[in-house]
Amino acid sequence: MAEDWHGDSIVATLPTWLPGRLKPGLQSLNHRRLVDAAAVQLATAKVLPVRTVRPLVGEGEFYQEISLLRIHQLPLLSSVSAPVQISVEPGAAIQLVAVFVGARVARTAKGVVSGRTGGGLLLPPGASEVSCIDSSAVMTLRPGDLAHTAAAISGHPGSLDQGPDASADLGRFAARELSGVQARQLHALLHHLDSCLGCHPALPAQLGLDDVLLRMVVGWLKPQLLQEQPRDRQRIQERTGRSSFDELLDYVRANLDQPLRLSDLERRSHYSKRALQYAFRKKLDCTPNQWIRQQRLEKAMWQLEQGARGSSIQAIALACGYRHAGHFSSDFKKRFGLTPSAVSRGVGGGEAASTGVRRNWEPWAPLSPVQPH
Repeated sequence: MAEDWHGDSIVATLPTWLPGRLKPGLQSLNHRRLVDAAAVQLATAKVLPVRTVRPLVGEGEFYQEISLLRIHQLPLLSSVSAPVQISVEPGAAIQLVAVFVGARVARTAKGVVSGRTGGGLLLPPGASEVSCIDSSAVMTLRPGDLAHTAAAISGHPGSLDQGPDASADLGRFAARELSGVQARQLHALLHHLDSCLGCHPALPAQLGLDDVLLRMVVGWLKPQLLQEQPRDRQRIQERTGRSSFDELLDYVRANLDQPLRLSDLERRSHYSKRALQYAFRKKLDCTPNQWIRQQRLEKAMWQLEQGARGSSIQAIALACGYRHAGHFSSDFKKRFGLTPSAVSRGVGGGEAASTGVRRNWEPWAPLSPVQPH
């Protein structure tokens, strides 16, 4: 790392700035336009402990468009910025940055890295200085949350999620530019997030996209956790009688109105990520998410066919874990070939029966394999 690094020396490496050229990458969020550095510092501090904001353009040319989002405990800052240098105080959080358009250069105690259009950065805990002209999204990840997720993926919550050592271990890495594969994964997830926000503000949390993001980053930092261990299959094959997998299925069916994240299922069952996927494939011939979705939809079909007195379609959707009626109707029609309102009116009863739906669906009904789609 060069000792004479400073923000002014970076400006020449950034692309030419043209006012109005950059647009927010997350277009479903409402962005505020700020023209004062102090106001930008105050707004940004809700996600990052910002020490200073120094415009790198003349008076009257500086602005930032900012929007804040929180998915459960995961904060996200979406911004479009004229040339600026931002100094961040030392902190415990990891910074994950997606650069939609433009360029960003970051200096930390563990290196200087840069990211450009379609790329991204992963910065370790600690102080940082950033010079940028970009449309970007910045997420701050707590090492403790990553350690918790890593423990769930491993199938051994007690071994990895123990105090500051596990958290500190996940924060010990050099500042890095994301690889091409990692950048594509991140941008695809954020594109999906933006689409979900366009449907309903609560949908990203309902789908557990914060958990998906944490699992993705853990996979980058600890790729060995994603590798199947021989004991994973042995753990499945040696179970007899009523196993923790059966108890997990009961738990899912009793909580279909709640968000059901993979990390929660792994933590509850003590299966690793690979072991859980293998168990669902072996016993139910589908993935966990496919089975959960079909259970939600079959419960909804049962309630609609039973008449669910006094319940609207929206109420039934909520009771089955859907927070957006449009998303519910789309999934329902893909599964059964009918809309919820058609079933509610008693239209196409024969067609519904031909789909193979259990008409006596109950939370305690016997389980049978489902067909993935």
